[in-house]
Amino acid sequence: MERIISSELLDIIPHASGFLFAEKTVADGEAKVGFFSFEQAKREIFPITAKTYLTHKFGEKYRKIVDTIGDFISCSAAPLGKGGTIVLFEGGEIYIFDPKGNKSWTGSISYADEPIYDFAVDGKEVWCTVPNCNAIVCYSPAESRVTMRIGGNNSAVFSDPKGISKTGDIIYVCNADTNTVRTVNVSDYSVKDYHTFKEPVKNYYKIADTEYAVLKSGVYIMDEDD
Repeated sequence: MERIISSELLDIIPHASGFLFAEKTVADGEAKVGFFSFEQAKREIFPITAKTYLTHKFGEKYRKIVDTIGDFISCSAAPLGKGGTIVLFEGGEIYIFDPKGNKSWTGSISYADEPIYDFAVDGKEVWCTVPNCNAIVCYSPAESRVTMRIGGNNSAVFSDPKGISKTGDIIYVCNADTNTVRTVNVSDYSVKDYHTFKEPVKNYYKIADTEYAVLKSGVYIMDEDD
């Protein structure tokens, strides 16, 4: 695998041709936040505007969403349903916005009184990691309830799962305790070992035919032999 970013990022947003990211920069002795794009085809990084970053993260109605949530960097966001947006903050605080950027629901998602950590949208439902329960759960915003759980404290399926992402029928789950990525196939809910690293893996993404690992030491692009 090849390291393409050596710094620890504040945020990363995958998209069709690569990913956008936010990181701390220093200009004239002052710490700021810079926004950048990694283009997969040319393997190039170049600066982007805050507007480009916000549009990719929250959609065209980002101004109304940002006015509501305030902190737009330390949260995760994804499209939900027909033009809506879901936003997650650490601790399980959730905001759901309609296609016009209006807040339609806010609250917290938890399982067994433990907060979720990260999420991946699957159609109208959301797969979430629950680190303190060693599990992932499927949450239905329409029904306001957890509809499925995989793993658990009495199971060895996951070990402190943190980052989660989904491509096609495959969910990638990053286990903090074991530096591993395991996959879940949502067509039959089978769980398999996928990758093991020598350091903590924060997230794992597949974009087109290219895969990326977000590790403690930076962002890596995976080779075919990895």
